[in-house]
Amino acid sequence: MNRKEMIEKNLELQYYLMMELLRDPDGLDVPDDAETIFLPEDDESLREANLQLGKRREKLGKHVVYVQVKLVPETRTVLTPKLMVIPSA
Repeated sequence: MNRKEMIEKNLELQYYLMMELLRDPDGLDVPDDAETIFLPEDDESLREANLQLGKRREKLGKHVVYVQVKLVPETRTVLTPKLMVIPSA
């Protein structure tokens, strides 16, 4: 995986994190001073690259928080309006 792919995939995971925090601000305890490192279950190469990155950041004295990411299917009912014109009598 090249650097550009890693960045793109991590940006997508960052989007998921932001959506979760907007939905439930108290649901995930991510300290303000922490660097967030994603560990996706469905992408072993990104998981390993991020884990190595996190370890390097920790060695530099950074406060690192690892976020395990598991994508689960979700079914939603979406209501779509169906409009019909009824002519007057």
